[in-house]
Amino acid sequence: METSSEMWGAFLKSAVMLGVVIAALVLLLYVVRRFTSIRGAGKGREDIRVAAVHHLAPKEKLVLVDVLDRKILLGVTSQTITSLATFDGKTDVAGVQPEGSKDFSDLLQESVDRSCDKGDDHGV
Repeated sequence: METSSEMWGAFLKSAVMLGVVIAALVLLLYVVRRFTSIRGAGKGREDIRVAAVHHLAPKEKLVLVDVLDRKILLGVTSQTITSLATFDGKTDVAGVQPEGSKDFSDLLQESVDRSCDKGDDHGV
């Protein structure tokens, strides 16, 4: 059997090695975070900005996003993200419907029609 001092020596050696490994991991995490922020992780925050959010249902919402001086209206559900309309950055979007876009009722009807068509394909 080992003596008490040999056991404490082995315990101390193990504790020091564990401390070295933890310190190396913390240092690695610090270096990774430091260099990823320099490469432009903060730059993207200026280019893309959420201008407005309107919740329609618990997992459904409309999101107006500013991207490179353009406004994009997105329909967001738990399963999909759909681009509904795009506006120039200089356009006042209040009450304006862009050319070629459809009313919400038209988009909703198309979605319902697609859902019904998919149901027929599966024998529902």
